[in-house]
Amino acid sequence: MRFKNKELQFAYEKSVWYCKKYGNKSNGHTINHTHRVMLNALWLQRKLKLQCNTKLLIISTLLHDISRSYGYCGDIHGFMSYKLVEDFLMNQLQLSNEELEIVKQAITKHCIDDKTVHQSIEEKVMYDADKLDGFGLRGMYRIFVYHYIERRNGVRFVLNKMNHGMNKRRNNLHFNISKKKSKFLNIHWRK
Repeated sequence: MRFKNKELQFAYEKSVWYCKKYGNKSNGHTINHTHRVMLNALWLQRKLKLQCNTKLLIISTLLHDISRSYGYCGDIHGFMSYKLVEDFLMNQLQLSNEELEIVKQAITKHCIDDKTVHQSIEEKVMYDADKLDGFGLRGMYRIFVYHYIERRNGVRFVLNKMNHGMNKRRNNLHFNISKKKSKFLNIHWRK
């Protein structure tokens, strides 16, 4: 991907490099997933004309699931992902303390399904962008890979997650456009 802005391009290239080197070991949470999450975030920012920090969205989306490669899951994996990338953010990307805090909150809270937890616009965009990758046929595949292959849950658990988890996930999205897109993806794959 190419950005006209050199600062955005630098943040993108460094984050992709880090993700490929340290975080590409989980079947359902590869660089392909984080790249789609980044594209979802940039799409939301553009469509809704949101005033948020594009550089921090790029960094947060690309690095949000690093800890998945080290066996972390559930609500803790967001915090652990941040802890794993914190030195990289300070030393390689040279983020300011204010920028670090925005990235920390976006990465840490992306896996928490309580809408009241997401305060900043970056946190809300990050949450919706990540969850949008879990709808439609791709979402079904990712649920299967994560819950059946990686977590070794039974088929009934996986089917229940596919059938009932989608509506709960959709209701937790922050933006109406995210909800519409999630509905479209789920209807479209069934036809």
